[in-house]
Amino acid sequence: MEIPGQVRSPAKPEGRRANVVTFPKMAASRLRVTLSHHAGAFSGLTELEAWGHADLPLPPPTGKVDNLAFNPGTEPFPKATASFTSRFDRIEEINDGKSFFSISSRNRWTAFESPNKTDWVQIDFGAEKAVSRFDIHFWGDRGGVRSPRSCTVQYGTGGGWADAKVISQDPVKPEVMMVNTIAIEPVTTGKVRIVFEHDLPGFAGVTELMIWEK
Repeated sequence: MEIPGQVRSPAKPEGRRANVVTFPKMAASRLRVTLSHHAGAFSGLTELEAWGHADLPLPPPTGKVDNLAFNPGTEPFPKATASFTSRFDRIEEINDGKSFFSISSRNRWTAFESPNKTDWVQIDFGAEKAVSRFDIHFWGDRGGVRSPRSCTVQYGTGGGWADAKVISQDPVKPEVMMVNTIAIEPVTTGKVRIVFEHDLPGFAGVTELMIWEK
């Protein structure tokens, strides 16, 4: 049977980003998603996640991890730092492998109450890494934390920072509660950072930052 009370974001399915469907809590032994194809085309999925309620924190993932930013909280690197972190949040949660597109999420970094017009988050790899893509899981609460006006990817040059050459950005303008992907011209560097221009009086927030070689 079709689950009643479904709310979709975005309203119509879109590719290359997270499509979120929420509905009232229910008990079920199995779920399925029915995909209606466009004429002359077929649908594809890279991941399907079903969320419920569980005791936190969840155990760290196992197996090979290709996300260059991931730190389970037991290693010195990759190390996340920020120009400002809200007293309600923790910078270490920006690269702990946990992403929550929910207003009630407590796993996040935000710059709420920052005195700055712009703020940055930085990942120090601890060694030289080849980088070409960033997945920014923007978080917002429809109030003091919202999408930034813009974000700029920079990489360490040894003596300073340089702006990365952006190849594509999807969506073009940052949006909360979805994965925002920025592809750059590949660079090899020991650290990267993303500079957020706040949409004052709101401030940027991220539930997870993932960085990939390809």
